[in-house]
Amino acid sequence: DRLSPSDRVAAVSLAIGGASTPFIADRQRVKEAISLMAGQRETMKTTNATVTPTEALEMADGNRLTADSVYARECGGLRPNSAALQQCRQEVDAEAIALAEQVRRSTGTTIGALRDMLEAMRVLDGPKTLILMSEGFTIRDTALTAELGVLAAETRTSIYAMKLDNQLFDITTSRSSYTPPSTNMRGDGLESLAAASRGALFLVSGTGSQLFAHIESELSGYYLLGVASDPADRDRKARTIRIDVSRRGATVRTRRQLLNAATDLNRPRNVRDAITASLTSPLLMSALPLRVATFALRGPEQGKVQLLIRADIGNDYLRPRNGVVGYVFVDREGKSVETRTNNAVLTPVMNGVPGPLQYSAGASLDPGEYTLKVAVAEGDRIGSVEHQVHASLSGFGEVSLSDLMAGGPTNAGDLTRPTVGYTVSYGSLHGYLEAYGPRLEQVATTYEVAAAADGPALLTAEAENRDTGGGRALFSQVISVARLPPGEYTLRAKVTSSGEPLKTLTRRFE
Repeated sequence: DRLSPSDRVAAVSLAIGGASTPFIADRQRVKEAISLMAGQRETMKTTNATVTPTEALEMADGNRLTADSVYARECGGLRPNSAALQQCRQEVDAEAIALAEQVRRSTGTTIGALRDMLEAMRVLDGPKTLILMSEGFTIRDTALTAELGVLAAETRTSIYAMKLDNQLFDITTSRSSYTPPSTNMRGDGLESLAAASRGALFLVSGTGSQLFAHIESELSGYYLLGVASDPADRDRKARTIRIDVSRRGATVRTRRQLLNAATDLNRPRNVRDAITASLTSPLLMSALPLRVATFALRGPEQGKVQLLIRADIGNDYLRPRNGVVGYVFVDREGKSVETRTNNAVLTPVMNGVPGPLQYSAGASLDPGEYTLKVAVAEGDRIGSVEHQVHASLSGFGEVSLSDLMAGGPTNAGDLTRPTVGYTVSYGSLHGYLEAYGPRLEQVATTYEVAAAADGPALLTAEAENRDTGGGRALFSQVISVARLPPGEYTLRAKVTSSGEPLKTLTRRFE
């Protein structure tokens, strides 16, 4: 909840078939995915013997000293060479074999999932932070830790490990009063992973709110240090690096090794490749300012909603410019339903008058909730923006309404097409609304301009009912706003049917 609006968050369960989301701005959807996650730790204890994971792994590897130590602890009170002693040792061996297999399988699943996730994030340019919540896992092979550390460095991912305190809900029975130090070994795997990936290990007890606040403060900013290299460094071998600061009491989190390997992210890309990367990246590009709006209308396809996409690009353009525009619609399941990338001639509202470039497009979608991401390249600047879309028409009995559209008209003589634009610069405001249904002659619309959505009307105009046939009518009206002081206003469309209020739609403009 405390992350900035520009941050993108993904939730991923490491369990097979667990809930997950892509990188999105929809915080509620991320919370819903987390609420569906459940722990996957197996409990396989079938005997009275208590064997720690460390002991189990060493016994499985044939360490007789460890085995004799566990026998002495678990079976110490039994008579030598007795049947009871033999049975106790068999129980210890069985417990050790089962636990060792469980630990190896669990660790393999966790390491494999982490490796796959880091590999998948190679294509996402920019720094990433991974917060791993777990009861811990075991890494006996230091090469695995090093491999994950290298992957984290290559993908610019920092890993914070939050270890749940499993002593709160671990109940173990044993013949002795021995308390196994299993949490230490499980924590060693998390600590090694965090240390290798420029992160830290935190032990969670209670809600962990203080730890999240601590991580939040660390994520609020960072220093970027550049290190000079030469061609000999491009051999994919890690170089050890240590960074010290003179400030007392400061904790420095930095990678312990540096890689200077040529990767796909270092290759020069053409503009269309850059637009494609911007659409797939969870991070937004800010070099080119964008403002995007969408408007729902009835489309030609039965059961579909026609969406009009309108973008204002940059500022203070005097003449048309060539650019590349791409957009993608993603549904609530994270699936791409429509993607377009094309070259476009982008024009200002009026040549010779400074203003943003304009771009319009359309899409036909099933009714529902979507996220629209638009990326535009103009010159050497790229900008991207995300916009939440509710694709549906407002229904009121037999009558359905499109979204209300407003803008400064570019051609006041053609009122059968909508004009869309947040800024009205030339003294005339064009309001546009469509109605659908069987008896549209009974529908009327009055436009009002007010300083606020619920404020008194400053200007009023009755819109003509233009019946276009096929159960569709237009309410298009131009209102002179030249005498209004500069500032933000609201256009209201008050729709009635047979004289009875039906709906009031609003749209902000400047």
